[in-house]
Amino acid sequence: MAFRLIFESDQGEIRLARRSRVEMLAPEQPAGMDQRGPGVFAEVRNDREETLYRANISSQLDPTVEVFAPDGSMQRVDAPGQTRVFVVITPDPPEARSLVVVRRGGEPQAGDERVQTEAVTTEQELARVDLTGGLSE
Repeated sequence: MAFRLIFESDQGEIRLARRSRVEMLAPEQPAGMDQRGPGVFAEVRNDREETLYRANISSQLDPTVEVFAPDGSMQRVDAPGQTRVFVVITPDPPEARSLVVVRRGGEPQAGDERVQTEAVTTEQELARVDLTGGLSE
């Protein structure tokens, strides 16, 4: 079993649109789970707030859209203010209690030279979902 959570993101606000348990294999633990570099992460946590699984979802919140030119080429252009829909699929360990969407390192700025391995001290919780009940099978 795995958790499938569908979120909507609009002007920096993230809200849960749908959640369910599904019969499927969740993605393997991403490399560098212990890394606490800058980015936006979906974390499955237990009742002691320990992270059981972490996935980097920074690219899913990218404020751009794909646009196709008349010649058939595709490019990404800025699209601030657009509602985004993204899916997070995680394992369903017995001790899972919540899924937390967290931003580490604040908002990236133009010319930001930080690298993913840098330790980050700032953390902002963007959304929290209870995984203990009310999930459709």
